[in-house]
Amino acid sequence: IHIMVGDVRVDCTLKSVSSLRAQRVVWGKTASREFQSLDDASRAILAHYQRSTGKPPEWPPKTTKLLSQPDGAWHVFRFILGTKKMPLMYAVCRAQKRGIAPFANPPGAGGPCPLLPGRAEVADASASATA
Repeated sequence: IHIMVGDVRVDCTLKSVSSLRAQRVVWGKTASREFQSLDDASRAILAHYQRSTGKPPEWPPKTTKLLSQPDGAWHVFRFILGTKKMPLMYAVCRAQKRGIAPFANPPGAGGPCPLLPGRAEVADASASATA
């Protein structure tokens, strides 16, 4: 998976998925940069970019809004499907429509990946949490 920070592509590895809020994500090739969620990884990547360049990344307004929302990183991190770059939420929604788990966790990852709620369920949960 990857995230675009400004014009720089940052690669990460999605090691396992327990829920929309709990994943194991490794940034780069070292386990020392392992995070408990995509949101944590995106915050660390952005902080590193700001320290390195001295300025915040130039995001489209939609990306800034997504990263400020719970589970927004699922829309910002992308994977390559054939020749297209798709957001991870695409895989979640597609699997949810089929009634299957979107990811296969490796052995020893604490169990299989559960069925994850799709985009509509995430939006409903966010709306009810703010009400």
